[in-house]
Amino acid sequence: MIKRWSAPSHARYNLAVLFLILTLLICSSALAAWQDGLYQDVGQGYHGEILVTTTIRAGQITGIQAQNRGDTPDDFLQTALEGLQAAIVQNNGAEGVDVVTGATRSSQGILDGVKGTLEQASAPALDGMAGTSQPPTAQGAAAAPEDGQAGLPPSQLYAGLGGVPNFRVGPGKDSNNVPVYSLNITMASGLFDTQGKIMGVQVDIYEVATPNYDGASMPHFSGWPARQGYNITDPATGKVSGVSMNTEQNIGEEVSAWVTKRERGDAYGMNPANEWYKQMDAYQQWMVGKTTAELRSWFEKYTSPRNGRPIRPDSDIQEDKDLLAAMSDSEKAQLADVVSRATMSLSDAHGHILEAIEKAYENRRPVQGVSVP
Repeated sequence: MIKRWSAPSHARYNLAVLFLILTLLICSSALAAWQDGLYQDVGQGYHGEILVTTTIRAGQITGIQAQNRGDTPDDFLQTALEGLQAAIVQNNGAEGVDVVTGATRSSQGILDGVKGTLEQASAPALDGMAGTSQPPTAQGAAAAPEDGQAGLPPSQLYAGLGGVPNFRVGPGKDSNNVPVYSLNITMASGLFDTQGKIMGVQVDIYEVATPNYDGASMPHFSGWPARQGYNITDPATGKVSGVSMNTEQNIGEEVSAWVTKRERGDAYGMNPANEWYKQMDAYQQWMVGKTTAELRSWFEKYTSPRNGRPIRPDSDIQEDKDLLAAMSDSEKAQLADVVSRATMSLSDAHGHILEAIEKAYENRRPVQGVSVP
């Protein structure tokens, strides 16, 4: 007679417990569908590409942000985002979420972007990592790895550097009616938390002009060696006093003498009562706790379309007055608070400050071994 083997009662108990544990783990994995992190991808909207940011915590979608990559003000995008956010979070995904009537293309762009981010969040971990430290690109990439992943020291802080150059015709002409040309190289370094909020930011700008500009503190670039010289203006008289000698030594000394707007300090000459560096410091303090998307939204709502400067409460420009009339009392108070400390633009021909901060955020990397409250 064949005797059938039967596991001892304690072994059967242990197997049952093991089965229960495995079942709970499987259920837990099913609930926590996505790997934690901050992910970005793009979708096609009404005004071009939409950059979509998806935040995932404990396997669940906790937030969605969207902005046009071309920074075009877009009511359709805002309508779509407001109509989709809650549904995507509640559904923990984009599947089965309907587009918003009246903003179909923008809605589809956001949903496509979310689906792209979730493909990243569901991808198998690489070398034990639940994310990658590659920056977001137009093709989409996960943000920096989250705290404690891959055995790395805890990190709740991300650092990024951004630089944006721009060319300017001006300021003005010299005494011989020859145009002045200048360029700005705007640099921004930022610290961001896991939600994308700014914890600290520092901005500075190199502003360099042709030597016929009469500002005494302005750095100059006269031209490449062995090329024709450019008019030189004497700051003391405001008159053209000669033509530059473009030798390797002269140009080398000229470039070595460049200083930034912060280094120029009170000599910069923008506003003796509230110089550039003081206004930039005020902006930097005000930016703490905001995301780059919130900065962009604020810029589009509270600055004048004419020059990008914060709208003054006493402006007599009809376009500005119309924008002020549409604001609530609390919004006007917020605007007045900013204007009391800073009135220069965050994005104009004098420097693309906002764009440099956005670039710093895009380039962010985890600061390992740092944990903040």
